[in-house]
Amino acid sequence: MTLDLHSNPREKDPCLTTVCSSRSMDSTSPIRWLPRVPTISAIVFVHGFAGSPTGTWCDFHGLTEEYAADYPWWQDATLFFYSYDSTKKPIHYNAVRLLDFLKTVLAADPKTPLPGPNFIWKYQQLLLVGHSEGAVVIRRTILNQIEALAKLGCQQNVPPPALAGWIQNNARGNLLLEAKLCFFAPAIGGTNFSGVLGFVHGVSSFFSALASSSLVRNELLQESPILKALRSGTEQACTSYPNIHALSAQILFGSQDQVVYTDKYDCDEFAEPFAEDHDHFSVCKPKYAYKRPLEFVRP
Repeated sequence: MTLDLHSNPREKDPCLTTVCSSRSMDSTSPIRWLPRVPTISAIVFVHGFAGSPTGTWCDFHGLTEEYAADYPWWQDATLFFYSYDSTKKPIHYNAVRLLDFLKTVLAADPKTPLPGPNFIWKYQQLLLVGHSEGAVVIRRTILNQIEALAKLGCQQNVPPPALAGWIQNNARGNLLLEAKLCFFAPAIGGTNFSGVLGFVHGVSSFFSALASSSLVRNELLQESPILKALRSGTEQACTSYPNIHALSAQILFGSQDQVVYTDKYDCDEFAEPFAEDHDHFSVCKPKYAYKRPLEFVRP
């Protein structure tokens, strides 16, 4: 893959940075990794608590090229490594921001509103890849779209018995609601703070995040109203709208994860077996001796 380098990419999109090599990557800004030719797939990576586009997803940038012959689908994808304030901003806020980002980078014309009759997608397939809190943000973004469709149907006086069919019909062609979800160690079942010293890398990083993130940490607790509403809303929506693919997810945990509960929704599937000898942080990082992430993230 090569990278499309703009003279000042922030003039085009303040949420997006393109870079020419891994050495120049800005760990606080979203990164767009572009192949040499137009692609049919977009893969958006969303890091977790105190993560970053480079720190969380290190080696995805280079190994997808190096092992292109073994995993050819990577050559037909444009990769986006999204960045957001994962320690200070609430889940709902970050879900809205993620939707804004997706509408910008996935639209053929970002000025065209979504949803709308004139909206054209730039890609044919979308994969949303989340780690830890990132999976929660992705799920909240998807559920927000379902709830917005339900509200629109009520506003248009769609009869209640016909509403489920109306929502599924209007979800067709919406790349966000047709997305495939791949989650590494998702925090959808809550976090285990009894082992909180392992929550972020390094003691100094931990104390810095801990001191500034009480809101987010509370939202990620197992019994938080945020997580409970997200689970019940998603599972109910999946039952009501079984044809909306983005309501279900593929999930990969490491066998040594001590940070989050190894849980899933009724509509999800575990990738079996768990990644042996990998923890909450290493499970999502492909290496020469650990290619499972390259295999797991697949259209």
